[in-house]
Amino acid sequence: MLPLAAKRFSREVGFSSGMLHVRLIVPPELRPAVMQLLLDDPSVIHLQVTYDASQRPNGDVVLFDIPRETASTLLAGLRLLSLSTTGAVILTELRAVFSETAREAVELAPGDPSEAVIWEEVKARVRAETVLTTSWVALMTVAILIAAVGLLTDSGILIVGAMVVGPDYGPLAAAAIGLHLNQFSWIARGARMLAVGFCIAIPLAALLTIAIEVTGNTPASFVNNEQSATAFIARPDVFSVIVAVLAAIAGIMSLTQEKAGTLVGVLISVTTIPAAAAVGVYSAHGRWNDAFGSLAQLLLNLVLLVAVGGATLRVERLVHVRRRETRRRLLEAGAALSKV
Repeated sequence: MLPLAAKRFSREVGFSSGMLHVRLIVPPELRPAVMQLLLDDPSVIHLQVTYDASQRPNGDVVLFDIPRETASTLLAGLRLLSLSTTGAVILTELRAVFSETAREAVELAPGDPSEAVIWEEVKARVRAETVLTTSWVALMTVAILIAAVGLLTDSGILIVGAMVVGPDYGPLAAAAIGLHLNQFSWIARGARMLAVGFCIAIPLAALLTIAIEVTGNTPASFVNNEQSATAFIARPDVFSVIVAVLAAIAGIMSLTQEKAGTLVGVLISVTTIPAAAAVGVYSAHGRWNDAFGSLAQLLLNLVLLVAVGGATLRVERLVHVRRRETRRRLLEAGAALSKV
């Protein structure tokens, strides 16, 4: 009864979600092209224009709402006009819109709002998460040190906690985007951050291990090599490959579709942080076979997460292009019918 009532309520009041509010600053020289682009797109609703209302940059203020499913296509058109260079494009997520026009626009848009990918938004989010700062390095170090303690105590809970704390997925996503777009700068951006983080944190994990050993606090289970919960970290196998591939797919999908809960699950399944910690811990104890096994686990995860992530982005892009072409043909057919 409740779902039916909710749907009836939605129809009665014109409730709609899955909408974006867009604010444009349009310089005078781009006014005709931008307005033509907006007026030609039937998914653009609640359009408002205030001429010469903006300063720094100077131009018109244009407001409108659009379904998430069609936003990326329109933003691509605005990008071709170089509006973000001479003006501005600002996006705001709308939690609820009470408008029959909005409800109809969402229903006519192809796909589902929860699956809509706004590529400009994805790139902006990943770019913001790949700034090499002191806090990022600190989080990376803390995560690897927590994982080091988890290895020494054979604690699966600490290993999981370290995975969640680790901020390494942003640089991995940047490298995947760079691979997909054939842009080396994105790959270098992600690789540089990971290299700095690992080169600082792994030696500190080794120093922590040595300090614990010197003070006589190393657990007997670690000394006797009786680890059961964490031994897999130093032993990459076919299951490591399967998990890394699946995590890469889920991670990219959760990133592009803003599913934060799914991304947390992905972080828990990725073994980069524990493997990096294991390199330092096992090296400090001279267990070189385990150290090299952990290094192999780390490299395996890094390579697969980037490679499969890039491939997943390519598939999502192809699906997006197909939907865009389908929508274009439908609009052209509708325009032809209206002239009859």
